[in-house]
Amino acid sequence: VRSRGLGDVYKRQVFDWFFGKGNLFLIENQRYLHFEAPKEAEVDPIDLIGQSGIIFSFFILYIPIKKLFSCIKGFFKKHNILDYWSVIALFMFIGHACYGGHAYTSPLVLSYLAVFIYLIDNKNKINIS
Repeated sequence: VRSRGLGDVYKRQVFDWFFGKGNLFLIENQRYLHFEAPKEAEVDPIDLIGQSGIIFSFFILYIPIKKLFSCIKGFFKKHNILDYWSVIALFMFIGHACYGGHAYTSPLVLSYLAVFIYLIDNKNKINIS
């Protein structure tokens, strides 16, 4: 199996970095990894940037990271139990996305994350402490 080096990464065009290569990114992985079918890298940030580009991936990756920092700040200010468990859950989600894959790209996981972020944003309205 041939590993991708920095030379392969830097050969990408500027347009590919900003707007991605779509399924062509998966086909390139297939060629480099010697798989029969197009294969993802199994690391969500790499897959998102490779397929959708930096511009579109930023919006997807930004929200959970922003919520993580706001929950950390909220926990240290108020010692709220919801913020504590939110920090743990968001760390696990982001960690799974980076090491296991299919967190940002799975509709089921993202729907749970959307409900979770809704609860975080509206915790004062629904009296969660």
